[in-house]
Amino acid sequence: MLRTFVSFSGRIGRQTFWFSFLAVFIVSVLVIVGVAYVYGVPVIIPNQKPDFSHPYFMATGLVTLFSFWPYLAIYVKRLHDRDMRGWWLLLPYVLMLLPVAVLIAMNPQMMAMMSGGGAPAGGGLGGMPIGGVWMMGGLGLFYVIGLILLLWLFIVTGFLRGTNGPNRFGPDPLGGTGVDAVPEGHDWAN
Repeated sequence: MLRTFVSFSGRIGRQTFWFSFLAVFIVSVLVIVGVAYVYGVPVIIPNQKPDFSHPYFMATGLVTLFSFWPYLAIYVKRLHDRDMRGWWLLLPYVLMLLPVAVLIAMNPQMMAMMSGGGAPAGGGLGGMPIGGVWMMGGLGLFYVIGLILLLWLFIVTGFLRGTNGPNRFGPDPLGGTGVDAVPEGHDWAN
């Protein structure tokens, strides 16, 4: 059972996926609620920097960190059941983080130009030059494509049946042989 949460090899069916997913989620919530009960939830005052050394924030960060591995393991095994590599999980996040990386990597002059500070008069959206509007739209498109891929992966892992029979990642968790059973004497015409 522990292997479900720590290993990336093999396959799991939908039922095991959902029960494992819920188990990690419930344990995470219980730990965070327990810490909030013992230490209280810090009050966040608008326009003031929160105190991230508070045990609640530290517990939330640790729970997120420690629940990442089990979530990743069960998603990878579920993709394996669909005869897909676990690397498919990486693609949506790369597409969604690409715009952030590009914006961080931009030098201050480019950022000033995009915000209209060094732009020629006239042009784009809110003082942003037309080129900046197109660039921001293109970066936003990467983000939207990443979100669509995440939705697709959610449907594939959570709701679609795995490969019938063994595949390159192991035997069918449901015990299928790879040959769809047809009852003897079945008339395909009816």
